[in-house]
Amino acid sequence: TEKKKKPIKYFDYSLLFLIIFLLCFGLVMLYSTSSYAGSNKFGDASHFVKRQLFATGLGIVGMYIVSKIPYRFWMKVSSMAYLAAIVLCTAVIFIGTEANGQARWLKIGPLSFQPSEFVKLTYVMFIACMLYKGKSTSRIVVTSVCAAMHVLILVASNDLGAALIFYVTYVVMLYDAT
Repeated sequence: TEKKKKPIKYFDYSLLFLIIFLLCFGLVMLYSTSSYAGSNKFGDASHFVKRQLFATGLGIVGMYIVSKIPYRFWMKVSSMAYLAAIVLCTAVIFIGTEANGQARWLKIGPLSFQPSEFVKLTYVMFIACMLYKGKSTSRIVVTSVCAAMHVLILVASNDLGAALIFYVTYVVMLYDAT
């Protein structure tokens, strides 16, 4: 009787260490810069750190859940997710709500979010999947057109910083893939 071999599961402990280190460093820096404001405004020097700790906890749970999803699933949904992200970014131009002088937010009921945050994830996923599927000239042209379209939408919504970040990300991914 032959025993079935379990597949070897790889876990990147160095990446986990870096994430934990950066989270802790960020929380210390947040406390350092916001304790005075939190104390004056809310009577609690660690008000902002507590809020960030809650968001960090949600992020860690989300990170764990996403890590259990096979990467082939992300390859299947990358095109639809990217299309949804483009629609959301376009919607900001017409129905975005203003915060801090810029209309970059969408409000759906009590929830408001910045579509460019969703786009960061879908953009990298989509471009990576397109470049993974092949390095043919037509595929590179299609990814270039998609990237340019997205950068133009960001420029139209007056988000030049995000447009520059997305453009540089695409150039680096394209360089790495070829």
